[in-house]
Amino acid sequence: MASGIISPKIREIARQSGVSLAGGGDPTSRIVDACVRRVKGWIDALGPADTFADLINIVAAKLKVHFEVIRGEDDLAAVMHQYLRSGETGFVDLRSELDGSADAVVVRLQKAPSWSDKQYVAVIDARGAKASKEWFSKWHELAHLIAEPQTKFAFRRTLATRRDPVERLMDQLAAGLAFYPELLLPAVQAHGLDLEQPNLRALVAFQKSALDFSSLHAALIATLRHSAVPTVLVEAKVTLKSSEQRAQNQGLLFADAAPTPTLRATTTAHNPEAVRRKFYIHRWMRVPERSVIRRVYGGEIACEHVPTRENLSWWESQGERLPGRSVLVEAMQAGPGRVLALVTRA
Repeated sequence: MASGIISPKIREIARQSGVSLAGGGDPTSRIVDACVRRVKGWIDALGPADTFADLINIVAAKLKVHFEVIRGEDDLAAVMHQYLRSGETGFVDLRSELDGSADAVVVRLQKAPSWSDKQYVAVIDARGAKASKEWFSKWHELAHLIAEPQTKFAFRRTLATRRDPVERLMDQLAAGLAFYPELLLPAVQAHGLDLEQPNLRALVAFQKSALDFSSLHAALIATLRHSAVPTVLVEAKVTLKSSEQRAQNQGLLFADAAPTPTLRATTTAHNPEAVRRKFYIHRWMRVPERSVIRRVYGGEIACEHVPTRENLSWWESQGERLPGRSVLVEAMQAGPGRVLALVTRA
């Protein structure tokens, strides 16, 4: 991101974080680093934080945030009743806010005394498919208060689909704190996980053992950030490409001309080493016909967790192929109609 197109909100966050914008460039990593250092100072003063639960409890207490987690209708009704009875009108529309597209809402309490250790209530929607995002959603809300300590608000909603640059920045900060390196790396070592030769089976076992409070996808992305091997984590589903989906949603596709859904990389997460070496697989690319990912999707159980040598040039989009590079691909079923694959430089 060039200095001239940094949004005013990002500039203000940089100012509050003590990050200089001199010299241009994207300030995202500098803002994240500054915020993580701030949190480290809190841990040094208020800790120790021996577990991830200790960490989030210390940070939430420092920021005077109380979490309410909604796992069902009874939880939602109880939270609304509790706070509305106390005169907190910010909870009046809580049901409609969460029943829409929000992952969480944060309400600044208006009736709490100045000495109260509860100034904000972060309501996390953990119903249904959102349950796997509970840990990350908590950290996303804390990230706002860490990075924007001078910002005053009465109510804030976090949408499930985040396009705003500020929300994407908060996701990056949340990722840095939800899997705090000073806790994650010792856990990696204690588990005997070899990040110099990453494989999907071992990574999944590590997540189940040490990071079971988080979704598998988020935990794998966070762990692979610390590998010196270029890796791409691919989630594949049968779908239309994004432009076709938009056309379909707008009623621009007719039955006789409608494209056929195919197996595509719906998400691709590149670790820092992959970015540095320009080792990419782009979102919405069709999965190659020869790839083990297709065989695993097709139900060939014997192919799961079997590292298979392939070539990156098999991947193409609109007639253009990726550069010819030898890769190892390991794939697994990750739910109905969903395959998770780890692609590494061979």
